[in-house]
Amino acid sequence: MLRRHTDTVAARSASATTRALVLAGVLVLIGLGMAVPMRSWLSQQAEIASLRSEVEQARAEVAGLEVQRERWKDPAYIAAQARERLLFVFPGEIGYVAIGTTAPEQEPLPEDQRVDMSWYERLWLGLQEADAPMPIDEGAGAPMPIDQGADQSAGSQDPP
Repeated sequence: MLRRHTDTVAARSASATTRALVLAGVLVLIGLGMAVPMRSWLSQQAEIASLRSEVEQARAEVAGLEVQRERWKDPAYIAAQARERLLFVFPGEIGYVAIGTTAPEQEPLPEDQRVDMSWYERLWLGLQEADAPMPIDEGAGAPMPIDQGADQSAGSQDPP
């Protein structure tokens, strides 16, 4: 009789351990099954948040463009823009243009950004750089003509 009691206790503990292992396995499978949908849900929530911020930026840009459109309906604004941008003058007025004024300094692009440009962008940038005024060294005085500078740099040794 004692033996039957120990057999039933051992059988019960073995079945309890088996049940616990089966329960743990089922929980692990449920966790693994939920991982992929949760990851997808989280990435979709992040995408929704970024799209909402883009929509807000677009709405702000549209509001700014609507304000600008309203400005262009005003004839005084149109006249002011024509005077400023196109140098128009009213009949009877004399327009003056200052030549030789300094434009804002633009730094040349680094070489790594020039490589990414198309040929016509590089051409336009080259024209802009060629059109930029040359800086004059204050200590050197006036720039020398090309032919005088070439004679001196060629190493001609005229007696002093």
